[in-house]
This record gives sequence, C-alpha cells and structure tokens, in this order.
Amino acid sequence: MSTLKNFKEFLKDKGVIEEDIEMSAKIAKRIKVLDNIIFPKKPAHIDLSIIKSDFGHLVAYFPGEAQYIIYLDGIAEVFERMQKIKRFWLYSNNFLQYGLNIPTLEELLISIASHEIRHRIQYQFSVKKFSSESINDIKDNYLKAIVEFIALAFEKKYQSCIKKHKTEEYINDRINNNEFDAEVVEFLFINSIRQNPELSYEEIALLLKLEAP
Repeated sequence: MSTLKNFKEFLKDKGVIEEDIEMSAKIAKRIKVLDNIIFPKKPAHIDLSIIKSDFGHLVAYFPGEAQYIIYLDGIAEVFERMQKIKRFWLYSNNFLQYGLNIPTLEELLISIASHEIRHRIQYQFSVKKFSSESINDIKDNYLKAIVEFIALAFEKKYQSCIKKHKTEEYINDRINNNEFDAEVVEFLFINSIRQNPELSYEEIALLLKLEAP
C-alpha cells in the first residue's frame, strides 16, 4: 500500500470522511504550488487538523511556524454550500459592470489558497495592506470597487458578530487589518479567474504581492 493510501486510511480511522480528505487534498495542492512559486527557498508546511477551528476557519496560516493548517471536519460540506451562494463579481469592458454569480469550485479553491498565501506575504514581505482608508487613494476603478465592497462586507460581518454575541477574541480574529487585506486579494482573484480562466499560477503569484497605494 502506498504512503498516500496509508495516510488516507489513517485519517479514515480517525473518523474523517472521504469527501473531506479529497477536498483538503485539492486545497493543499493549490497552496503548495503557489507557496513554492513565491517562497521557493522556504516552502511552508501544510498540516491537517481533524479538530475544527475555534474561529470557524477552513484554512489558516500561522506565521510563527510558517505553517498552513487545513481543518478537515466538514470542509467538503462547507464548499458544497459555498458553491450555491452567489458572490459579488465585476468585470471591465470599457466600463465596469457589477453582478452576482455562482462561483465554480476552482474559483473557490484558488481564491482561498490566495487568501492564506497573502497572509504569509503580509508577514514575510511587509507589503502595504489594503484597508477602508486606502479607498480614496486607489486610482484603478476595478480594484477600488472591490475594496469598497469588502469595506461594506466587513461592516456587515461585524454587526452580525455583535448580534450573535460572538466573543471579542472571535471578532478580533475574523475582523482585522490582515483579514481585510487578504479578503481584497481573495475577491480580486475570484474575479480575475472568472475573466481569464487560463490565468497561470505564475501570473497569480505575481499579483499576490500587489500593494495598496
């Protein structure tokens, strides 16, 4: 039996279902490819957790260990739900057009991978991060629209946390400057891939280092 099959059997013995194993493998593959392009000399570890995140993360980056953790429990079901929810997108064809559309699985996978790798870039390269304060300084209308949308989404997310009586620790983990910046990058990529499905990993990696003005 191969090492991969042994590992899958080990996870199954721990109670992890096949669908969660397969989905985590798809996410890990995309994180690994992008991370290796950006950090060829210092690739991060990708670990799996059979315990759910206290803060509801599907994937998380931990800078102290240069480590990505994928939370297995229920991850396939979450992705299935996400594929049924329309997401904000826009495109430019002489003028900006806005809309809502159902994301494909590939768009979701690559956008989440981009989100987490952006977190590593934040720590490794000290890029100037996007925030609600940077909106007026952005000249590109396409990018500006995304930042404006994330600002509205974060305010809505904050109000939802208050209504649900989430702890201060939870709110600070989910709503902060690093998360805002990574959300901008995530939405930038889900829109970019929709416009250009042939976008290469190398092109994505270059755009991941984009800085706020």
